[in-house]
Amino acid sequence: MTKSIITSSRRRFLQVLGGLGILAIPAGAAPALGPTIERYAATLPGGYGARAVLKAGATWQRGRIVLVGRALEARDRAALEAAFSRLGPVDNRMEIFPFKAMGARAWGAVRSSGTDLRAEPDAGSELVSQALPGDTLKVLARSGDGRWYQILREWDGYVGWIPAERAVLWTGAERQTWQSAPRSMLMRSLPGLPRGSIVAGADGLRGRTAEGREVTIPSEALRRIEPGEVPTAARVVELARVLLADQPTRYLWGGTLDRALDCSGFNQTVYRMAGGAIPRDSYQQQAASRPVAPRAEDWQKLEPGDLLFFSEKRSRATHTGIYVGDGRFVHASSHNQGIAENYLMGESEYERFLRRIYFGAGRVV
Repeated sequence: MTKSIITSSRRRFLQVLGGLGILAIPAGAAPALGPTIERYAATLPGGYGARAVLKAGATWQRGRIVLVGRALEARDRAALEAAFSRLGPVDNRMEIFPFKAMGARAWGAVRSSGTDLRAEPDAGSELVSQALPGDTLKVLARSGDGRWYQILREWDGYVGWIPAERAVLWTGAERQTWQSAPRSMLMRSLPGLPRGSIVAGADGLRGRTAEGREVTIPSEALRRIEPGEVPTAARVVELARVLLADQPTRYLWGGTLDRALDCSGFNQTVYRMAGGAIPRDSYQQQAASRPVAPRAEDWQKLEPGDLLFFSEKRSRATHTGIYVGDGRFVHASSHNQGIAENYLMGESEYERFLRRIYFGAGRVV
């Protein structure tokens, strides 16, 4: 291989990394720097939290490695500096949250009615999730026209873009005031407040939304949020059946609001209402759970509350549901046009298909 071919290949490699948003190294920089960033990113949970926020670049300048970009936490910044220090002296210029561009109001919450989370700051881009009223946010960036915020939803670390008008912005102190106040979760939907919404107040009748609006809420519709609460399998199954019974429902890719959910959004909603938190997407939920019952034939090893995973491509989970016992599971699917119950060993065409693409199960509780 000639020197010109090697140089061309190296340049293309760096361009690919830059296009992925993993690396920002100008032509001529030492090629050994890129893999260091990649290796650290690979140690973080995929698709959310610190990995979704991390944007790092490194260049050699006058015998020193200049590290730039952003990281969610100081430990990410420090870990990258430590990794690069093995290669040479490091000038670490990375920002950690809160980022200067957002000023003092770099926290916030979702206003009443909730909002869509988009992959890009564009109403026509992919719907990746939705956020509920009272969900607290870290605001990472603002679009060039100021109409969108890139946010990290604090309770699950999911990152996306929301319309700026759908968020109320807070200082760190204002966020702390909200977080330290007694708060409750709505267990059924009310006008402007889908189930799962968070309000200040814990005794029923009167509550306050994140934007400060006073609302009247029946006490039986609320569950007080307790520090350190942990879901139980019985509660998970109970709530899965509550959502199943609350028809009509419909399947919505990226949906987490009210009766329009996708498969992983259904799992996440049930677990959150039960007092727990699991990641947003199917493959993330599988990675965060303890593997059980690797084959469909192992279904007798399953326990109520386990998560079931399915995959046509066999590379990572693309569908999921909640096992409720006796070989049955509840899930949101496009085939069922919403939330439905199926039998893992059933003989309908759809159930045989699900059995063929079964991809293991995971235990959370």
